[in-house]
Amino acid sequence: MSKLPRGLASNIFLTVGRRASTWLVMAMIASVALVAVELGISIFLQLFLRVIGLLNQEVQTAALFGSRLFTPAQLAGSLCALALVRSIMIFLVGQSGNISMDTITARLRRIAVWETLLHPAKVSIPASAVNARVGDLAFKSSQFCQAASTLIASIVQTVALFTVMFLTARVETLVALAGLALLGLFVVRLNRITRRVSANVPRELRVLTEGIERVARNTTLVRILRTEKIEHRRLSTAIDAYARHLIHAAYLGNFGGALTPFVGILLIIVIVAASQGIVHTPAITLLSFLYLFVRFVQTISTAVLHFSTCNSTWPSFKDSLDYVATFSIDQVEAAMVENEPLVGRAVEKQASAGGAPPSVEIRSVSYAYPGAHGHVFAGVSADVEKGSQLAIIGPSGCGKSTLLGLVLGLFEPSAGTVRIGGRSPVEFFADPAVRVGYVGAEAFLVAGTIRENLRYGLAVHAEDADLWAALSEAQLRSTVEELPGGLSYAIAEDGSGLSAGQKQRLCLARALLGRPHVLVLDEVSANLDSETEGAIAESLKHLRGKCTTILVSHRAGILKYADHTISLESGTSSNN
Repeated sequence: MSKLPRGLASNIFLTVGRRASTWLVMAMIASVALVAVELGISIFLQLFLRVIGLLNQEVQTAALFGSRLFTPAQLAGSLCALALVRSIMIFLVGQSGNISMDTITARLRRIAVWETLLHPAKVSIPASAVNARVGDLAFKSSQFCQAASTLIASIVQTVALFTVMFLTARVETLVALAGLALLGLFVVRLNRITRRVSANVPRELRVLTEGIERVARNTTLVRILRTEKIEHRRLSTAIDAYARHLIHAAYLGNFGGALTPFVGILLIIVIVAASQGIVHTPAITLLSFLYLFVRFVQTISTAVLHFSTCNSTWPSFKDSLDYVATFSIDQVEAAMVENEPLVGRAVEKQASAGGAPPSVEIRSVSYAYPGAHGHVFAGVSADVEKGSQLAIIGPSGCGKSTLLGLVLGLFEPSAGTVRIGGRSPVEFFADPAVRVGYVGAEAFLVAGTIRENLRYGLAVHAEDADLWAALSEAQLRSTVEELPGGLSYAIAEDGSGLSAGQKQRLCLARALLGRPHVLVLDEVSANLDSETEGAIAESLKHLRGKCTTILVSHRAGILKYADHTISLESGTSSNN
């Protein structure tokens, strides 16, 4: 879909999102509203002190209420109400900022996850780029937005407070605030609760980052097995869970921060009452001015702090703006679609019965990376019969994986054509009736049992007997039989409890279990010993006629029964 050029403001809104923008505006409004509350508190403090006799009657106070008289109880109640409103505004400012930050972070992460798994262009994204976008870049971009919002509000507060102080600066002394240390016990208790809630945050972050890294390393397998939506839903759910825990932890922290000034106002009333009835403190002047002055200094400090934050995080936010600018509005909205939580393991797909292994035709294929000078390889041709084995060999960096990607339809050749079963690779592999098995150089496993790993992405129904048969073909049955629980033996996503070779053979068993029309083995024997490699080669020999096998390897053992070999080192193609 073509993308119309967007202005800076439009792209900022698309990057931040409607929900986060609303919370940022709410934070600014609440910050400015604090100025009116501060002014109200200063006025009512003057009236309160004058009514109870602590402020000389000759001292002029605000005439906002005309000649109406207030009782000390009414003024004290009004001060408590204003203090409560002030605490609500402070809480709203803090909570709005945190919700907007976490919402922006989640939004940028969802865009990166959608691009990795569901982008129509099926672009290949380096794992390092994905990690950067969902990690540091997303977080610092949200920091910039929150800091910029607070900076604008602080500037408005500073100007307003300065104006009010200039017009009302007549009080000369300040009642010392005492007793705030008594809040310490409550704050300590609140912090303990906050720490317990915050303990969930790193766990959810670990689940999220490990899942993203696992998918980013094995994008090819996920696409071939057509489990993009499953993985997208799993990662989206993890992103949302992480954001919820962050918001909950921030809620508790902001509650404590908002409660402290409210209690401080109550303490002022208590201290004034005590000074009148017990110690008979002399009249106090300019209390409201000093109160506003303290707030003025606090606001200046806040503005300076957030200006520094904006300076340090602007590059990350600019990178995020440039990144989001590469997507259309429809694509960003597609990335934001909420899914139902993925409960338990995914339901198995409908059985794909019938079909035959395809032939592979490679006609004068060349490939050059965009912007690069020269081809990775040029003029590669091969005719691979149905149900036979094709081997792609050559040293590291010669383009084996690139040629494999062309055969699988992950990208287009610069010249020449590739046909699978008489169709283009994209058309062939998009056919839901086509069954594909894939094993890469690095084992792709999910957290769960051996049984669940074998059935991951499976397009056909398989009983336990079928699972054992596949394990036998992969030379892993005896190992699984010795594990506690057998097929019910649980492993982590990193395959903890299995050796590198065992993990690789488990992935091979999963590929064979699907009775594939096309079996792709990309450096599958990299972590196998020579004996196991030879045994697997024998198993592959029995697949001749049942599936078309594509082998990419630099080791000769797994290529023992290859019918056709493409050597990218020498640029030759031969029948064996």
